[in-house]
Amino acid sequence: MSGEQECACLEGRIYLAKGYLYNYSSETDEGCGWALVMKESTVLLENLEDEFQQDSLHVEVNYTLQERVFCAQIVNTLDKVNIRTIKLL
Repeated sequence: MSGEQECACLEGRIYLAKGYLYNYSSETDEGCGWALVMKESTVLLENLEDEFQQDSLHVEVNYTLQERVFCAQIVNTLDKVNIRTIKLL
């Protein structure tokens, strides 16, 4: 991503970010669910549509923040976000 910002605030609390999708759930437990993994940060996706639920998809997501949650798989507290729009890159 040379020369590009990975996440930018568009207006108010609406964000635009580019990254890769990754599933932090497992068959044995619910886990953290789907995440958008960017170069320097990760956010958990609340409402990812079935058609995008595929590891390593490169996407651009327009989202709003919901809350901070703890994710044991990542061993960190992350933002959970609500997807407004998503597209493949």
